[in-house]
Amino acid sequence: MLPRKAGFLALTLICFFLVACSTTAVSPTAQPDAPQPTNTAPPPATQAIEPTPNPTDTPVPEPTTPPTNVPANKFNSELARQIMERGVIRIGTRPNSLPPFVIVEGGYSGFEVELAEAMVEWMFDDQVAIEWVGLSSGERFSALEQDQVDLLVRTVVHTISRNQVALWSDPYFIGGVRMLVREDGGITAFEDLDGKLVSVIESSAVQELVRAQAATSGVEVVEVPFETGGEALAAFLEGQADAYFDDWILLLIKTAEDPSLQVAGDFLQRQPFAVGVRPGEHEFRNDINQALRAILEDGTYDTIYGSWFDEPHPWTLEEMLDEPPMDV
Repeated sequence: MLPRKAGFLALTLICFFLVACSTTAVSPTAQPDAPQPTNTAPPPATQAIEPTPNPTDTPVPEPTTPPTNVPANKFNSELARQIMERGVIRIGTRPNSLPPFVIVEGGYSGFEVELAEAMVEWMFDDQVAIEWVGLSSGERFSALEQDQVDLLVRTVVHTISRNQVALWSDPYFIGGVRMLVREDGGITAFEDLDGKLVSVIESSAVQELVRAQAATSGVEVVEVPFETGGEALAAFLEGQADAYFDDWILLLIKTAEDPSLQVAGDFLQRQPFAVGVRPGEHEFRNDINQALRAILEDGTYDTIYGSWFDEPHPWTLEEMLDEPPMDV
């Protein structure tokens, strides 16, 4: 039998053991609104505390990569950039054929068409399509002013008076009044007209040009006057005159129709053709000039010219670029 003190101590140990076992076996029911225990111990002194990001802070954007499809150093104007984004350049041209400049037959072709295509290709590296817009003479400048077209490439002569309605590129062609003769007639220059018959339109600007050139050259020209250009041309074609003067473009049409005819002599009047852009678009006009000069330098211009004209151009490319506007 244990001593009393030892028995009490044993009883105490047994009770303590039973309580401890009961606490481990039964988990208390958590209260729904009781806060969850948190670790309030401070972090070690050597541990860096990361700042909590503020969701309202504006993120710093990543650096933007420059677009890779913009041709380098090909244009500088805002209008050219807009055309690049649009993917289309609108070019005003003739609504009807005027070969060899424009031929409208199931599409557009001709000297001016290929010239414009070459300039657009150089500027935009085949990333911009051309929309051809046929414009009558009365529509061409209003269409440019009202932003219906971006360019005019339409056998338009640059005159001083037209500086009010458009900005003009360097000339890309020189037209003017020249002489139509028969290939076997022995006439190659104005001086060969001494004593020859020339059909003219009475009281016309061309008649005045013929008379002025005759006086300057000391050549005696025998005029055969008619009331209209159609009558004067028909008389020449029927053999009533040895020569006929008119706009070179119109004479080229006749030589294409009849190989026995040819254009001869120098210009009695020079008419520079230029690309028209909207007033105020000086940088865009400079872009056009840059493209024109580029295709002149690399030979593209002469290739296009030679595919549409049988004879070499009667002026140098330097003369063409420096040709001033007509004083009218």
